[in-house]
Amino acid sequence: MATRQLTQQVTDIIMQNKNLMKTIALAVSALIVEQISEDKNVIGKVTENVTKKAAFINSLTSKLEEQKDVIKQEIYQSLSFENARLKNNCIDLQEKCT
Repeated sequence: MATRQLTQQVTDIIMQNKNLMKTIALAVSALIVEQISEDKNVIGKVTENVTKKAAFINSLTSKLEEQKDVIKQEIYQSLSFENARLKNNCIDLQEKCT
């Protein structure tokens, strides 16, 4: 028998047997629910990982901002000290020239 004929015969048998149709429908429904449930678990895990990574990035960004502020302050102090030293040198040179 050809595949098409066998397929038609199986389809006819299934369509005529209401209990078999219900059983198949329940099995398919269960598979769909299971798949959706698995997808939700995967989505939940991905969401959790993204949230953790976002928190880590925010933490790093915060620490970098703090370091930037410390470095700015150190540069400012260093430049202020150097500026005062240069002013004193200029005053000393002016005094020596007069």
